[in-house]
Amino acid sequence: MKVLIIPNYTRRKTKEALDEVIQILKAHEAYYVIDESEAAIYPEEIFDLIISLGGDGTFLRSSKIAYKMDVPILGINTGNAGCLTNVSISNIPKAINKLLNEDINDNCRQDILLNVSINNNETVVINEVALIRVSTPAIYTVMSDEEVIFQTFSTGLIFCTPLGSSGYNISAGGKRLEYESDTFAITAICPITKNAKSMVVDANKEFKIICNKEVYLSLDGNDEIKLAANEEILLKKAKRSLQTKKN
Repeated sequence: MKVLIIPNYTRRKTKEALDEVIQILKAHEAYYVIDESEAAIYPEEIFDLIISLGGDGTFLRSSKIAYKMDVPILGINTGNAGCLTNVSISNIPKAINKLLNEDINDNCRQDILLNVSINNNETVVINEVALIRVSTPAIYTVMSDEEVIFQTFSTGLIFCTPLGSSGYNISAGGKRLEYESDTFAITAICPITKNAKSMVVDANKEFKIICNKEVYLSLDGNDEIKLAANEEILLKKAKRSLQTKKN
């Protein structure tokens, strides 16, 4: 087995966890590489598994690499209250030994992701798409099958996957989704109107978001893009899921 380990050394327990992971991998004679950049580019199919050591931010960055390589990812929490990293430090021996003794694709959660298209430029999002106004509120309209399904007068809007529903979406008052559910959540940020603040939608449909004013678009908390008023954002379920190893 070939394993890519992505550690976040700013977490105080990462070094301890990394030493334990390496010890187990060596005992199983598994090949491993430690990537401290979280940005390295590797040839496809060179690794069988990615192990993320850190908090949710490290897991998110590691997930993008795992998705690109189409390999499973295991998240070990060396931070505080990690929602996405499901293996604690005390559970490392059990989790690592288990995955090394089973088929790498067994015991994987299939996490649906979000395909985002703006002016024919497409990207895949792990957690959420957020539209944010820096000053006055605006009208955000979400459509599906050419019908308006959600509209709000607010300072922003979140459209998230089940993975992303436990983060920014929860903070804004949205609903937490079951990880393997085939759904997305839409949540208004600081709404002025009294209509629904949040709703859950079928992930097998396609969606379009329009804001009536100039707005900033954030993808997974990064890549802030300035959009013109009424510029369309097209959303649908990504063709592939993220394979997340269960503990």
